[in-house]
Amino acid sequence: MSASAPLRPALLRDASHARAAPHALCRPRWRQWLALGLLLGALDLAFATAFGLLRDGLPPLRVAQSIAGWVLGRDAAIAGGATTAALGVAVYAAVTAAVVAGYQALAQLDDGWRRHPRVGGLAYGLAAYVLLFEVAVPLGSAAPTAPLPLDWRLACATAYACLVGVPSALAARTRPGLAPSTRAGLALPAGRPST
Repeated sequence: MSASAPLRPALLRDASHARAAPHALCRPRWRQWLALGLLLGALDLAFATAFGLLRDGLPPLRVAQSIAGWVLGRDAAIAGGATTAALGVAVYAAVTAAVVAGYQALAQLDDGWRRHPRVGGLAYGLAAYVLLFEVAVPLGSAAPTAPLPLDWRLACATAYACLVGVPSALAARTRPGLAPSTRAGLALPAGRPST
């Protein structure tokens, strides 16, 4: 009985908070994944755009258009101008949202991914980069792909690990299933893990 006594105040606080805002506990996680995917995708696209501009003199819209080319084909994507660049940004936001959701799923299966977010995020980001850009895009893209130069691939893989993998891991450190607005109101009993 005394072992469960420290849990009661926390459980009562959790329950009263849930009654006050039941929608907050049930909020779909996909919104958070999509928002984080949009942010992380934009960061990664900004890096790739700057790198392409500085290294090869690529026009600023070209990286986003090349992502739209995964769906439309290269010539149609480039001919579409800013419209297809916007499509490329949307496609990439969806892809990075899936990467964020994938890390969340891993963190729920094995708490080690949550406890070591920097190492796990770097490893996950590199694995996601290889799976996406070295396997999925070459096999499933509507646009034929040529291998990128090694320096381009290494720079993009490093950026993907740091700008997508690590932030995905840091976002997964929170308790699964709880919306950000409810986390601060939860009090965990002393000596209990936060998983």
